Amino acid sequence: MTELPNVVVVTARCSTTAGGFGIRMEELSKRNWVGTWAFKLNEAAAGREGYDRTRLEGEFSFGDVYPGCPHCKGASAYQCSCEKLSCWSGASNEVRCPWCNTSATVTGSATSLRAGGDA
Repeated sequence: MTELPNVVVVTARCSTTAGGFGIRMEELSKRNWVGTWAFKLNEAAAGREGYDRTRLEGEFSFGDVYPGCPHCKGASAYQCSCEKLSCWSGASNEVRCPWCNTSATVTGSATSLRAGGDA
C-alpha cells in the first residue's frame, strides 16, 4: 500500500487586496515543506475546517508549480510578527501586514507556521 503524502493547508491573506486564500503545503521530506497550490478561501470556512489548529515546524519553500496568490499572483509569502502569513511579490522588502496593519521589513525565513489538515 502506498503511503499518502503529509499535506496541510495554511491560511494567508493577499498583501494587495487582503483577500483570504489557502496554501497547500506538502512535506517532501522530514520538516521540509513545499507550497504546491493556492486557492481563494473564505476565512470563516477556514476556521471551521481548522486550518490554523496545527503548527508546522521546519523549512518552507514554494515549488515550481506553485501558482502564486490567487488574488495578485505574488509568488512568495512572508510571516508577520502577528504570526500570520501574507503573499509577497518580492519587489520590496518593506511590507504592511493585511492582518494587523503593521509595517515591517521582510528578513530571514519562517521556521514554523499554523496549518490544518487537507482532505
